[in-house]
Amino acid sequence: MRRRTFIWSLPVIGSAGLLSLNGCGGAEETVAQRIGPSETGQPFIVKSAPSNPQNVHEVLANAKDGEEVVAVGRVGGRVNPWIKGLAAFNFVDVSQLACSELPDDPCPTPWDFCCAPDLKENRILVQVPDASGEPIAEDAKTMLGLMELDTLVISGKVLKDDNGNVILLLSQAFIK
Repeated sequence: MRRRTFIWSLPVIGSAGLLSLNGCGGAEETVAQRIGPSETGQPFIVKSAPSNPQNVHEVLANAKDGEEVVAVGRVGGRVNPWIKGLAAFNFVDVSQLACSELPDDPCPTPWDFCCAPDLKENRILVQVPDASGEPIAEDAKTMLGLMELDTLVISGKVLKDDNGNVILLLSQAFIK
């Protein structure tokens, strides 16, 4: 089995700030109205949820490199959870509360989970690969018809590198 390195992903992770601290405020982004998946994204969206999903933190803790898993979570974990130019996004464990789920929280970007103390063990990067396994060069939000805080059940393959980076390669997604 060929070991995939994530050299290409390190600049993406760094520039997207996946490993940086979360923060509320300062952002003036708004959630757009939902649109359906693009023609490219339609084959990835299913009408019924895959069975026996694990929470994101369970996938991160237990899944082996190359293992097929089913995970449940929500789009978020950053002010901008989308990876620009790639069909990739941040996916957060359903046990984490979005700021909008806390009483009297005025956070303008509740999907960044800035109220959660530590997302490191509760957030995973999801990529949608093409037939060769490389991430599709299309925005995941429009490609899959997703919005921030959408709850998804995703089936896919776990990729781990020697540095501990974990990516979930989406094969199917059910939008709850």
